[in-house]
Amino acid sequence: MRARVTQSYGAKGDLVYDAYKALYPRMTPFDLQSQIAAALHRQNAVMQTERHVALKGAPAWHFMFRWQTPILDGRPRAFHCAELPFVFDNTDRCAAMTGGTAEARTLAAKVADAWVAFARTGNPNHAGLPAWPAFEAARGPMMVFDNTCEVQDDYDRRARQVFAGM
Repeated sequence: MRARVTQSYGAKGDLVYDAYKALYPRMTPFDLQSQIAAALHRQNAVMQTERHVALKGAPAWHFMFRWQTPILDGRPRAFHCAELPFVFDNTDRCAAMTGGTAEARTLAAKVADAWVAFARTGNPNHAGLPAWPAFEAARGPMMVFDNTCEVQDDYDRRARQVFAGM
């Protein structure tokens, strides 16, 4: 695993591996590799949110969709675009992605209501979620959408910092 990361990130490979292994000490090598592979995309999403907030215009809200699908014995995990059936409250129509479970429908109601609230008011907060603060760079709050939705502050900041300048 370390050799594979070094092959991808060259001289920073050990630094990248160590940072993500420290952040996720119990992850399997496959899951750790998945987190590392997605790290630059996450870094870019956080940077885009920080830049928007720095403009001092409309507030921004940051989220992470962490819900893992039960299809294929859970192997796809929380994959790219997995949140879309939840945003549009179409988890049954998209059962091939969501499993069409009661758990998926419950989360979809929360996610869709956040998008509707944001469209109506410019703020995604609603009674079905914990208080979701607008993003500010120092703290980096984001809503984590999962079976239990929660706000987490920028939990992976140190690990993402190894990508500075890449």
